[in-house]
Amino acid sequence: MKDLDLKKNIINLTHTDMDGSGCSILSKLVFPDRDVIHTSYGRIADILEGLRYSKEKQLLITDLCFTEEDFELLEDISDNFDKIVYIDHHLYEFDYKKLRSDKIKIY
Repeated sequence: MKDLDLKKNIINLTHTDMDGSGCSILSKLVFPDRDVIHTSYGRIADILEGLRYSKEKQLLITDLCFTEEDFELLEDISDNFDKIVYIDHHLYEFDYKKLRSDKIKIY
């Protein structure tokens, strides 16, 4: 989590399941003032569109299995954020590494 700045506002976008809840609990321990958005897979694109003009400058994404289109949208809105950290354990059927902007760190 060293990629995020504790002095700036953070949004944690995470899944609604137990993995996502665990990520939310851990992010609260590290970033006590962060905001959290729990979402299901079918709403990821809508949430990302809603974050396009967010006042928060850092985005922490945990436990969300993005589609290739979701990654493209994330890259499209990345200019709005100082930093984006994406932490996930899912397998992908496409090369998500080619979609990364310099602002997005994927673990």
